[in-house]
Amino acid sequence: MRSKAIKVLGILMMGAVLAACSDKSGPSNKPAGGTKPVANTNVTPGSDPSTTPSTTPSTTPASTTEPTTTPAPTTTTDSDAQSLLTTYCARCHTGAGAAAGVMLSTTDEAKGFASRSATELEDGAMPPRSSRKIPSDTEKTQLLDWFRQQI
Repeated sequence: MRSKAIKVLGILMMGAVLAACSDKSGPSNKPAGGTKPVANTNVTPGSDPSTTPSTTPSTTPASTTEPTTTPAPTTTTDSDAQSLLTTYCARCHTGAGAAAGVMLSTTDEAKGFASRSATELEDGAMPPRSSRKIPSDTEKTQLLDWFRQQI
């Protein structure tokens, strides 16, 4: 039940990110800049404009260029994936005795198990906590990225 909830949450989060990223070109309800004072154009004839206080705010955008906050998509190469598979997966997932019949000793073998492996990695079922070596969060993300590229 927990793994289904995690999957649904992940899908919802990905959908929200994609929706936010795909709407960059549309109109925005938020002003791009703040308010700033502008010169007072309502000067009384005969008065000195440099001494007349300016209190009229302007809603002119300070800048029309929006900063890019979306990180560039990552791409894990087969070479990177092979290194991760060798380090963290091949010990148990090699040859005829491969755990659960899932062979992950080479990228060629692993491509056939990409969907299942991505799910197991994402759900935290793999690698098991009893493993001698546990990949860092960055390494898990790289391997998950590679599995998703194969699906």
